[in-house]
Amino acid sequence: MHSVFSIIFFICLLFSTGTQFIECRVVSNGHAISITKKCDLPTRLSSSSGLCFVNGKCFTFNDSGNTPDLFQIDTATGNILQTIHINNYPNIDWEDITADENYIYIGDFGNNKGIRTDLRVLKIPISSIPNHQLNVALNADAINFKYNDQNSFMKNEKNNFDCEAMVSIDSNLYLFTKNRGDENTRLYTLSKAPGNYNVSPITTYNSKGKITGADYCADTKQLVLIGYEDKKLNSFLLFFNNFNGHNLNNSNASRVTIGNNFNKWQTEGICYVTPTHLLISCETTKHQNAALYSTNL
Repeated sequence: MHSVFSIIFFICLLFSTGTQFIECRVVSNGHAISITKKCDLPTRLSSSSGLCFVNGKCFTFNDSGNTPDLFQIDTATGNILQTIHINNYPNIDWEDITADENYIYIGDFGNNKGIRTDLRVLKIPISSIPNHQLNVALNADAINFKYNDQNSFMKNEKNNFDCEAMVSIDSNLYLFTKNRGDENTRLYTLSKAPGNYNVSPITTYNSKGKITGADYCADTKQLVLIGYEDKKLNSFLLFFNNFNGHNLNNSNASRVTIGNNFNKWQTEGICYVTPTHLLISCETTKHQNAALYSTNL
């Protein structure tokens, strides 16, 4: 798989209304990265906030204020194939999802106002989800955590303790903050074992935008972050090659702009299907319906 460096130019083709993104092409080192709209998501998924592809299945969910339901979707049509209801925890602000061979992890760590003291990741055994059952109800275990570096819990719309991105690597989870104040991202590591933890930042990266999702490809050791600049403009992808859980820096990073400076495109979820194929989801805004996109590297 090629590395994504030195962006030369990008062309964004728009829907006939001039508001819906259909395809973007970014040419980098002679390689074209295409982003094509696959389908709209149903109204029930208008706030799709995270994506995970595991065992040939794609999962998503809505964020704050919605039911504690995980949805398996058809990636060609967007149709809901299965609804998995979490009995024992609410959806305070579910923001990202990741998986390993045995478990799915849902990040209930959205913290828009910086006031939450109940941050957690929900852990669900994949084996507890039947293959051919439309509606499923089950319990989850909780990995509870607090930020060691957060001293104030006063309401602040520009706080730096929101989080919307998480990946699984070996025995740990890695969390990336969505800093509303300085538009950087901080990296934390969290155990996968249920319990209560205090976490400290490993490093900070100047993402020049708000990070809303992440995924990691174990085959290539490539990390991808997705986000947007202030006011939900200029959506972007950040690729980090040979990511080892610590090295968020410009020496292994490249940035690809996939949005523009005119239309709000609230990009939220991202996941690898293969090392060269990504899926992206966005929420409904006045310019864009919630939709699923396909990205080929």
